Amino acid sequence: MEGSPGAARLFDDAVAMTREMMESPPPGILKPATTDLHAYAVAMASMSFGVIALHEHLSRVLGVDVLSPEGYPRLARALVEVFVDDILSPELVEHAMEAFDELEGRPARDGGGHA
Repeated sequence: MEGSPGAARLFDDAVAMTREMMESPPPGILKPATTDLHAYAVAMASMSFGVIALHEHLSRVLGVDVLSPEGYPRLARALVEVFVDDILSPELVEHAMEAFDELEGRPARDGGGHA
């Protein structure tokens, strides 16, 4: 967040590592359904770094230090639940993807999903 070259390298390395992991996922992790793996890896890395950057606020709101052995499991469970919970309807996802395609100047979809 400070804009230093070291922080930039750290984030770039995290993006590269995430991308590599998503290209050849280890057991238990599925290959993502994305048309832009780089942006996907950037989003995942930013969410991971966000937990660290915002840990004081997360800890305050949850009432326990989320980087402690007591607090980490609660936050980690919630993060896993976020990754596995389908909270957007397929129709909303398709509508959003069509809007993003239009903004990016991509051709119209054929209704076959977002991947």
